[in-house]
Amino acid sequence: MFSKLPVSLTGFAATAVFYVLQVIPFTGIFLMMLAAPFWSIITVNAGFVFLTLEALGRPGYRVWLIAPLIYFSGYAGYAHLSHQEFARLDAEIKAFNAGKSVPFDAATNDLVIAKKARGLNAAAVTLVSRYNLDVAYDANRNFDTADHLAYRIGKASLCSEIRKDKDARAAFIHAGGVNVDGKLSKTICSIYGPEDPARPAVVASSKRTKLNGWLLPATIDTLTLRGVDGRSTEFKTGFAATLPWLPMPVMGCALNSGAPSWDCFQGFFRLPKKGLGAPGRYGTSNIPIVANALGLKKITNAQLHAKAVGTLPPALQANAGKRIDISIANLKRIIANPAERLTVHNIRGMKTRPDLWSDEIPAMTLTLERAFDGGHATRERAGILQDLLNQLSPAVYRPVGEKILSALIARPKLKSDFIRSDTLIRMGELGPAALPILEERLFIRKSRLNFGAVLGLCKIGSPAARLAEALSTAALAPKSRSGRDKLFAVYVTLLRFGRADLAENVRSESRLSKDRTAVKVSKLVTSASPSDVCISRNKWQKRLRKSSS
Repeated sequence: MFSKLPVSLTGFAATAVFYVLQVIPFTGIFLMMLAAPFWSIITVNAGFVFLTLEALGRPGYRVWLIAPLIYFSGYAGYAHLSHQEFARLDAEIKAFNAGKSVPFDAATNDLVIAKKARGLNAAAVTLVSRYNLDVAYDANRNFDTADHLAYRIGKASLCSEIRKDKDARAAFIHAGGVNVDGKLSKTICSIYGPEDPARPAVVASSKRTKLNGWLLPATIDTLTLRGVDGRSTEFKTGFAATLPWLPMPVMGCALNSGAPSWDCFQGFFRLPKKGLGAPGRYGTSNIPIVANALGLKKITNAQLHAKAVGTLPPALQANAGKRIDISIANLKRIIANPAERLTVHNIRGMKTRPDLWSDEIPAMTLTLERAFDGGHATRERAGILQDLLNQLSPAVYRPVGEKILSALIARPKLKSDFIRSDTLIRMGELGPAALPILEERLFIRKSRLNFGAVLGLCKIGSPAARLAEALSTAALAPKSRSGRDKLFAVYVTLLRFGRADLAENVRSESRLSKDRTAVKVSKLVTSASPSDVCISRNKWQKRLRKSSS
């Protein structure tokens, strides 16, 4: 009876072969892209179906009916138990939450979402956009002006003002989208920025745990609401995925980019996750649980639009001004001591507001020289000062640039990481006087071209044209490792040198050969072009888009 195996077993053999090929990373990566882990759904189920038909059609093989009987009936029982377990856990969580509430008055209390509250992501903005809550807070200690982010609903006019206001952006005050009836609203938005709650607050936190049961792997969120009286009340929600009634065996391997590793798995595919204790999956059920516990009510679209604010709340306005004051104070600390451990984040908003520190320019220039000589302790501050000074208008920058140029000429051994690329670009505005320092910095790393020095030479133009051959050779050298942006800078520079022959050679022999931006620029840049053509590829793309619109 067993001298000859059923032909339908070849389906299982194919499944085994496909799995082994997936275990090997070399072949597995290609099979992964072809969704090979899901092939077993077809091969295994078809194998059992054909085994049943073959056993029924061939009396000598009837004993093989045991295999599909065990497979399909056993799986049906497994799926039934998984649904039962879901119902049990769902009822248990609902019973745990029943009758609980936390005293809260939206008119006199604030709501704070605790830091790192898994399962309450985006809860603040969701609550203010769907319930009768005007403001909600996320705990966040990343700002100098406040320890929280406040979320509100704003009118479109306010959103537009915020997006254009450089001081608001510097103070991390932003406008985001709000979905109304599944579409992004054009009349309202969410506004958020650093602000601390001013009223007694209820604090919502969340802790996430995983249940790895064989029947129903589940994720459980324990929500804790600490009331204004200091007492805490716990609620539970979660989500889990039951088994479908048709067996869907999945087996294979895939790249785990987080580890990174090549991970293999076997098991039955499950249905999309459903909420436990409340509708919604992946923690979305937590928000209505919090809202119900606080007695919040859902609002209509008309009520949502009615509560949108048209002006920036005073607390956010005050923090925007406070951010500027802090940045100015930190800039003065850098001027006093370039070794001060401050970063660009400590002077937010200064790059776009030279008018606020124009009186400090002479002192900043002197401090920059001190920073050049301070070694590792002052390198970052040297960069900060250059970033600011590079924002000056050409007329204001020229005397500053001349002093920086003198400082660089006096320090020929200054490490390249002390000099910003934009500083070398702006050196080009000083004309032939900057040629020695730019030529020196051009090959500071042997065959690897300095991007800033290239565009600085471009700004100088024909007086620097004697470097065209060397520039072209270096750009195409096998060891140059010149990326597209650097090659483009060389290309534009050669065009402005009047060496279109070398420029086209660089383009045709490099990654620029099919670059549409380079082709368009070749028709616009000549030796007679003004120095404002000496910009990056990205800026050229923006300029071309603007001119064509």
